[in-house]
Amino acid sequence: MILLQVLENVFSIFAIVMLIIGIFIVLSVIAVAILIVMSVIVNGIEEDKENNN
Repeated sequence: MILLQVLENVFSIFAIVMLIIGIFIVLSVIAVAILIVMSVIVNGIEEDKENNN
């Protein structure tokens, strides 16, 4: 019975850690996507300025 309780505690801790890691991965992916979109927009604006001049 004690072993089962220890296993449950370990699994709950593991689940929380995996959840936190998953959230960090999602946030990093969103941040990278935003950076890519921003760089594409900035490059597009710079190209438009060059074309106008």
